[in-house]
Amino acid sequence: MINTLIALDKKIFIFIQESMHTGFFDFWMPIITDFDYWKIPIVLFLLALAIWGGKKGRIVAGLVLIVFILANQISSEVIKPIFSRARPYMFFSHISPLVESSPRYSFPSTHASNIFATMLLLSFYYRRFLLLNLFIAFMVSFSRVYVGVHYPSDIVAGAILGTACAIIVVGIERLINKKIPTIQLLPIEKTDKIKTDKE
Repeated sequence: MINTLIALDKKIFIFIQESMHTGFFDFWMPIITDFDYWKIPIVLFLLALAIWGGKKGRIVAGLVLIVFILANQISSEVIKPIFSRARPYMFFSHISPLVESSPRYSFPSTHASNIFATMLLLSFYYRRFLLLNLFIAFMVSFSRVYVGVHYPSDIVAGAILGTACAIIVVGIERLINKKIPTIQLLPIEKTDKIKTDKE
C-alpha cells in the first residue's frame, strides 16, 4: 500500500513537471513560492492589522506570529529530520528546479504548513475571507511542486500539519477567552443571566 502511494506521488510530480509547465506559470510560480518577495507585504499587513484592527486585530496579529512559528518549527525541526526524505530533484536527475532550495529534506513542506496555519487562523477570525485565504494557501503550496522542490504528498502533509497548528492555537485562545473574557475576540454563546434579588 505504501509503495503504491509513493509510486503515485512520484507519477503526479512527473506529470506536473512534464505536462503542466507554461511560460506564464514559469514566471509567476517562482515569485509566489519565494518568501523573500512577500516579507515586506506580510510585515505591513500585520502592522496594519495591529494598528487599525482594534483589540481583535492586535491579538490576531500576535496569534499569526505564534501559529507561524509553531508550524515552522514542528515541520522543519521535528518532522523533517525524522523522515529525512530527499527532495524530488535529487531523485530525478532530469528535473531542474525553477528556484534554489535548501537540500535539507522534503517531507513535509514547511511552506505548506506555514501558509495553511496562517490562512486558516485568519479565516477563523475573519470568516468572509475564507475562500480567498484558501486560494492563497493552495497557490503557495502548489507552487512548491510546480517549481520542482516538493512532492505532492509533502504538500498534503504540510497542509494537515498547518491545519492542526491553527486548530490548536485557536482552541487555546478560546479556552483563555473563557477564563479571561476581557480579551474575547468572537461572541461566545450567551448564557442565562443569574438573577440576584436583594431583599
